[in-house]
Amino acid sequence: AVDATAMEKFADELDALNSEQEDIKAQLKTKTEELNAKMKEARAKNANLAKRIKLATPQEHWAAFGITAKR
Repeated sequence: AVDATAMEKFADELDALNSEQEDIKAQLKTKTEELNAKMKEARAKNANLAKRIKLATPQEHWAAFGITAKR
């Protein structure tokens, strides 16, 4: 009876840890989606700024803005 009780307690601990891990995985998935959306927004803003700099600034000054493109 003692062994059965100990095993049930151990199984309950495993279930609790597994449940906690699944919750954390779900949170990670949500945060990853948030991060990916922000990164997409940042890339779009960077591309827009680079485009505007290229139109408004002579090519020889692009490097000062971190633009390494030749055209």
